Amino acid sequence: MDEVSGSVMGNWTNNNALPRFKDKEFRLALLVSFISFFIILIMSFILITSCLVKHIRHVEQRKMKRKQEMMLIHNNLHNLYSNNNYNNNNQTNKDGQCSSCGST
Repeated sequence: MDEVSGSVMGNWTNNNALPRFKDKEFRLALLVSFISFFIILIMSFILITSCLVKHIRHVEQRKMKRKQEMMLIHNNLHNLYSNNNYNNNNQTNKDGQCSSCGST
């Protein structure tokens, strides 16, 4: 067995051990990996933030559109009932304003 292990290992001794990482190269590689990690992290935050802003704008636009539609419906109903001669006394108060919204 000694002959086999000796032939596989050759003349390998403790003096010929693998060299340690050179400090400058290792530190440079570590620095580059940290920098790339932070760049990826910042880009991820930018992407998430832009997606959230886009979603919030979309929600706000839907709210505004819904509000405009409700105002249009309200105005249409108000005009419909204010133009009717019957039951007009219940729709306006003594100042001539709509009892539900306060418009004339």
